[in-house]
Amino acid sequence: MVIERIVENHKKHLKDVNYDKNVNLARSMAINLAIKAGTKLQVQEMASLFDRLFACKAPETAIDGSRTLAIIPQIDFEHYLKEKKK
Repeated sequence: MVIERIVENHKKHLKDVNYDKNVNLARSMAINLAIKAGTKLQVQEMASLFDRLFACKAPETAIDGSRTLAIIPQIDFEHYLKEKKK
């Protein structure tokens, strides 16, 4: 079933001129194999995802170019927390 969804998704976006075939297939696989929102994970699973994310070349960017995370300097974070307390 998962393979069928990956192939269908791949075909659906094949005409998308912004992606070559390999990127389109990787995108389709990522979408279909992603952990769905609301899924509860064990601590070990979360740690593994975190480690695998930061092992990537560009962990802050998704395959479609969207931002996956932002690294906030500690001083900025502390400033934000102080402002929230006021």
